[in-house]
Amino acid sequence: MPPAPAVLTPERIDAMLSRTAEICMAGVESAGEWLTAAPDIESFERAGRALQTLGRNLRQTMALKQRFDREQVAVAAAQRRMADDARQDAERAHGAAVWRHQTQVRRHFERVLWDEYEADDAQEIFEELDVRLGQFGGDDTFLQTPVETLIARLTDEFVVEPVEDDASDDAAPEPDPEDATPETTALPLAMADDATSGPDEVEPTDPVIDTAPEPPPDPILPPPRPPDPPPAPYTPPWERLPRGEAMPSGTGW
Repeated sequence: MPPAPAVLTPERIDAMLSRTAEICMAGVESAGEWLTAAPDIESFERAGRALQTLGRNLRQTMALKQRFDREQVAVAAAQRRMADDARQDAERAHGAAVWRHQTQVRRHFERVLWDEYEADDAQEIFEELDVRLGQFGGDDTFLQTPVETLIARLTDEFVVEPVEDDASDDAAPEPDPEDATPETTALPLAMADDATSGPDEVEPTDPVIDTAPEPPPDPILPPPRPPDPPPAPYTPPWERLPRGEAMPSGTGW
């Protein structure tokens, strides 16, 4: 089985072009020596044609080598740009994930601080918490840390606790049940009236008031459109001509 051909990698192509240029250069040197040592005109012309051919081959090989080098530089630049774009995309995605993780923690402390503290104290504590949370965001394990763990860590560090309400201390004490005197309950007025009135008496009732809204008034319609004036009577065109003039057809009066 014949050996598999070598893969034309960029490194191998560069080496092949360089080797071809070296061979062409060696041929140019040999042709130059033949040209110098030519014994007659025919040998001189043959050596000159060989030198010209080898020089053209050398020039083309060098041009191919330079173009190949430029292409490799362009490929390397494109790869660097792609790598930079991928790195920037990854950094933006990581920053967005960190911001969302921090936002969940901020919302918790916004709710606790502004509900339980004065506005100035809450703002001061929140700014310190935000700075500390930004430091946490630079850690590689920040996204793997649960939100509850971050909240507990910041709560312990800044001693954020709900403020007890002092209004209960100023409230009046409740009376002792033993000192309370039972209050006499009065009969309702309707029951007292029923006890004094006889069975045949009928109490007057309040008149029923209709609370339904009044219907809206009838809409006022615009006056009807006046009739169109009668059309003017038809007059033939020859009768509308001034006296003495004739129709274009030549007919007169």
